[in-house]
Amino acid sequence: MGDVPAAWLPALRGGGRSVAAAVIVVAALLASGCSRSKGTTGAAKPATSEASPSSAPAPPPAPVTITYANIAIDHPAVTVPVGTTVVWANAEPTALPHNVTSGTIDGTTPHPDGKFASAPLFNPGEKFEHTFTAPGTYHYYCSVHLAQMQGTITVG
Repeated sequence: MGDVPAAWLPALRGGGRSVAAAVIVVAALLASGCSRSKGTTGAAKPATSEASPSSAPAPPPAPVTITYANIAIDHPAVTVPVGTTVVWANAEPTALPHNVTSGTIDGTTPHPDGKFASAPLFNPGEKFEHTFTAPGTYHYYCSVHLAQMQGTITVG
């Protein structure tokens, strides 16, 4: 029987049933994953997959930009989901100042509500941002240009 170790010869002469049985048992153990790590007792734990999509936190919504240009607001009314950061950008072609103040205007009288307010945005490219963490309707205005620059953010 060639180069077979002498200890195997009796099993092979008997039709190889013992070797075949041993091979089947080893294969079954390997296929079932029946191995233990050091210090582990009891039955093998089932494999777990990566965290499910429902358990991972959702990424924050993309920022929304509102542009101030030519003494006007490009999107005076926007609707965003909770968690959105709104960015107001001064894009005046000259150094015309603007700001962002939350509140309403009654005629020519502003009524700031203190929810958010920017410092003056003097130069093109200057920005102010605010993240909306609660649903609701938020009114804002530019206190330099009350009559022309008013807007609303609806958060839902």
